[in-house]
Amino acid sequence: TYASAQETVKIEKDTPAYFYLHNNQEVKYIILKRGETYLATSEDLNWIIEIGNAKVHIDKLDAKSINEEIIPAQNNNKVQILTNEPTPVYASHRKSSRQIATLNNNTRISSNGVKGYFYEIVIGGRLGYVPIKEMQVDAGVPVLIYHHFVENIHKSYFRNNISVVDIEHFEQQMAFLKKEGYTTLSLKDVDLWMQKKQALPAKAVALTFDDANLSLEKMVYPILKEKNMHGTTFVIGNRVKEETPPFNSEAKIVQFAGFKELQSVMDLIEIEHHTYALHVYNDTLKRSQLQLTSARDLHYDILQMNEVLKQIDPNIQAKYYSYPYGKFNKNHEETFIENNISLAFLNKGGKTKITSPRLYVPRIPVQNSMPLEQFKS
Repeated sequence: TYASAQETVKIEKDTPAYFYLHNNQEVKYIILKRGETYLATSEDLNWIIEIGNAKVHIDKLDAKSINEEIIPAQNNNKVQILTNEPTPVYASHRKSSRQIATLNNNTRISSNGVKGYFYEIVIGGRLGYVPIKEMQVDAGVPVLIYHHFVENIHKSYFRNNISVVDIEHFEQQMAFLKKEGYTTLSLKDVDLWMQKKQALPAKAVALTFDDANLSLEKMVYPILKEKNMHGTTFVIGNRVKEETPPFNSEAKIVQFAGFKELQSVMDLIEIEHHTYALHVYNDTLKRSQLQLTSARDLHYDILQMNEVLKQIDPNIQAKYYSYPYGKFNKNHEETFIENNISLAFLNKGGKTKITSPRLYVPRIPVQNSMPLEQFKS
């Protein structure tokens, strides 16, 4: 939210506009045509213009404030749409109308719905129209879930564990995402998008790693570092130790990252909640300890987890939660909200949509049997 009042500005020349993701990645969003007028907010050296869910920046030198009133059109976020290539935006829903802007390729934008052969969008308080045939309906964002990693899964002790992934396969998957121009999101980006406060690129994916296993720091982090990709790990608080035994990629037990290992990956991997002591499964009752826990004990568990996170880094303010084993108890909803949990994640369910329930956000598990072609699809 920008405190200063909106002004009408006139674009001085064809001007590219950008927005920024949580990790400061710059996203080119649209080219605004010379001579067009929009509502904008002044911020330092930039004008901020709202386009659908996005707040884009242009240099103040590229537009001037003028004495003209624009009655802002309503943005109702009815349909989320994507561009695959640069797409013209027209002044009306008639094919003969003038072009007022060009959406960049790889753009995700909210629309007011269909008007004739066009989708109606809102740019700086004004209505614009993009051809239906050049857009596709947004199917959602893949939030991928990984756990443990090994070398040569077929010879590994974990070869029959579907949640364990061969690190070579992971590297191939990341190479595909990088080659195809995918942006790896923070969960803050996903959160703001779901709140309809931020746009995302069309090619966007969130990488999540449950349990904070030591293989994350030893095997995954170097791959992400090489490719400048980002992710999130959900940490089990009572398994984070001061001293960690040497990493053994052939071990028959899962090793967990300690304080030092987690601190060393924080430039690319954000750290969030996976409970302090509730990551236990009751085989007799076929329920997780989280499901069996009272609201009061869950609150205490979250407080204990917050203390662990402060030991990792005093600046961590965790807002995202992964249910152990994907199991939840609907009676806990109020406790999560009271403890400032903004999103809580399942371990299945497909792509995350802008309308997904905020405490039951779906994810896509990546399993050791998944061929690269299936990952691509």
